[in-house]
Amino acid sequence: MKLLYVLLFTLLLVSASCNDDDSSVIPPSILGENPPVNVRYLALGDSYTIGEGVTEKNRWPALLAERLRDDNIQVSKLQYVAQSGWTTSQLIEALGSADLTNGYELVSILIGVNNQFRQQNMEAFKAELGFLIDFSITLVANDSSRVLLLSIPDYSVTPYAQAIYGNTERIAEEITVFNRAIKELAAEKNIPYINITDLSRFAKNDSSYLAEDQLHLSAKMYALWAGRVEHTVLSLFKNSSP
Repeated sequence: MKLLYVLLFTLLLVSASCNDDDSSVIPPSILGENPPVNVRYLALGDSYTIGEGVTEKNRWPALLAERLRDDNIQVSKLQYVAQSGWTTSQLIEALGSADLTNGYELVSILIGVNNQFRQQNMEAFKAELGFLIDFSITLVANDSSRVLLLSIPDYSVTPYAQAIYGNTERIAEEITVFNRAIKELAAEKNIPYINITDLSRFAKNDSSYLAEDQLHLSAKMYALWAGRVEHTVLSLFKNSSP
């Protein structure tokens, strides 16, 4: 644990030094007939962000980028720090060696399902997620509205989970507890919270929302997520001052 806090402190120092030059951050513009807004977007997470079971272009952040381009928001850079199986602590560790630039206009965080799956301590999860949020805020020039926090999908509805666990009510209940903590942290840190859990449950009665492994999700599901996140991002940039 001591090593973890040393890493956290080091990351904050590195981030702060990287963000001294605010001239690299592109100011937001109002949409419409104005020139396109240029956005550098960093997507943090686990299998749901890296798109286990789908092609790169069908990951939900990539689908979001396509939608935003149609909205006159040009995603000039889409970068991932995400991997299947990662918990919050593993994502924090990966950030220490990630090739991060000195400024982004948008960061999304979707993490926590593996903390639940491994039955990890809730208080540790909240502390680590809190650090991830704070670190992400430094990457967007301390504009907390540019950090999007997504809820954990409910994998209890998938055929894989049902075959392995039988009664999946406990999984659904635990995911609800984790999501309650995520929502509370979003409010505390004053960042947008986006619920995608309800959308993930569409897979219970429609296999087209599932990837081939019957556990992860398909491009069709990720398109729904991208649409919901798009709504938040459009509100964010439309409400920004030129």
